[in-house]
Amino acid sequence: SPPFLLSWFTGFLAMVLHPQVLWAQRDDCVYLTFDLPEVKTPKINLQPDGTLYFQGVSRGTEYEAHLELLKEIDPDASKIHVGDRQVVLNIVKKEKGYWMRLVKSERKDPLIQVDWNKWKDEDDDEEEDPMAKFNFGDMAGMGGMGGMGGMGDLGGAGAEKDDDEEEEDDDEEEMEEMVPEKIIPV
Repeated sequence: SPPFLLSWFTGFLAMVLHPQVLWAQRDDCVYLTFDLPEVKTPKINLQPDGTLYFQGVSRGTEYEAHLELLKEIDPDASKIHVGDRQVVLNIVKKEKGYWMRLVKSERKDPLIQVDWNKWKDEDDDEEEDPMAKFNFGDMAGMGGMGGMGGMGDLGGAGAEKDDDEEEEDDDEEEMEEMVPEKIIPV
């Protein structure tokens, strides 16, 4: 009957959804991101045993997540940031060290994914980013690539020659003098 279908459909629409969860870690903390825009009055409960409860409303839809984190945490030292596009938790680990996974369950949950923008491997913590030491400002005086030796002037119209380019031109003239005008077949 239609009233039954209407009540079933209305109940389906009122259903609570599990949010997309992104995670990354460092030696001392776990970053969790609930990828939900405009969350209104989120309720977040962190327990020392690693139990995490999240509830919030985003654009009229209610979301809820209950996670049992792999190991114990320090809820008092952990931080929560509610932004316009997401809710981010910086959860401090009770004991330093890398976790093999986020939750106790070994079952793959498609709603929990790695946050590759924040991820660092265990050995990355010890090494500084090699590109951080490279000063791109030092490249300002290098100009363009200018081509390889012997290629002549690759500059555009009105390009000025420096001393190195003039020497290359002299070398080219000497090479032209060495080449015979006619090639004689053997």
